[in-house]
Amino acid sequence: MAKHSSDAEPLRSPSGDDAGVDAIDTLLSAEQLRVGRERIPTRIARLQKFIVTEQRTITVEVRHEEARLVYEDVPAGEDAAALLSRRTDDVPELVLHEERIEVTTRVVPVERVRAVVEQVTERREVSGEVRVERVEVEDAAARS
Repeated sequence: MAKHSSDAEPLRSPSGDDAGVDAIDTLLSAEQLRVGRERIPTRIARLQKFIVTEQRTITVEVRHEEARLVYEDVPAGEDAAALLSRRTDDVPELVLHEERIEVTTRVVPVERVRAVVEQVTERREVSGEVRVERVEVEDAAARS
């Protein structure tokens, strides 16, 4: 059975002097704001490789052969006419060479790339409305 204000038991005073003290009490309640956390998936990250073209310049030394004439004096005592008679109608030829640059490419591993998940903690403010009980004294004599 619920107690009515007229049925309330008088409170004892802390000094122990109970003479003439009538009191009632009630228990007040309030909502508390409680916050929880839930871990949910938000995004998917993938490693996606793609190729970009870059211009590379390398300096390479190349060689080639050139012909040059070397003149020698006719040795003393040689007959110039005899030297000319030894000459044939064949025209001597020299084969000259040069180096040409060959450019090729090959794929070689240069670095390893990894994606790692890092946990980042940040502070966020959360607010919400809560209901709180209040109490007033209502004077019955003032109502009449």
